[in-house]
Amino acid sequence: MDANVILKADFTLNVDFTELREQKKLLIDACDLVPDNVRQALEGILGLLDSIQDQAVDIYGLDEDKVFHLSDD
Repeated sequence: MDANVILKADFTLNVDFTELREQKKLLIDACDLVPDNVRQALEGILGLLDSIQDQAVDIYGLDEDKVFHLSDD
């Protein structure tokens, strides 16, 4: 089996993108409630989560709607 297929399967199985989106929303909301140094740390973590989502689509070929929930439903 191709190594990319294995990586894609592992990546898909280990990331719950619905949960990740909800966690990101909570972190974004928390940024308004904390001191600047903590806000900066949270923004760094949010950047990392954005990168994970981008790589899931761009590198691992996951469905963009699954990762970012772009539909209206």
